[in-house]
Amino acid sequence: MNIDGYFEKLAKLVHSRDPAFTPLGEVKMQHLDLAINVYEDEDRKKRFDGSLQNGRVHDATFRTHLLRIEGIPFSSLFLFSGMFLESKVLIGEWVNDLVRPEPSTDGKKE
Repeated sequence: MNIDGYFEKLAKLVHSRDPAFTPLGEVKMQHLDLAINVYEDEDRKKRFDGSLQNGRVHDATFRTHLLRIEGIPFSSLFLFSGMFLESKVLIGEWVNDLVRPEPSTDGKKE
């Protein structure tokens, strides 16, 4: 099997399902999934041309779930994600996006 360029098709996925509008210290996630997604050919182009900011992204060609944990505190999301993603820069950017206030839509500065 020739694997040249194959790892360019892989993406690590962290997915959680948790209740909205619950104080962070009280949030218990329904579940946390860690998975490897593979995007081949046209699926790869569609996925990387899209963004979660625009809603749902294109599904992987196939996915392998590595871990699923039910009913854990939201704060453990950061620990598991940090170990799984292995990138301090990526984790830092993600956390900054989570805590950044939404931009004002009324034209006034925050």
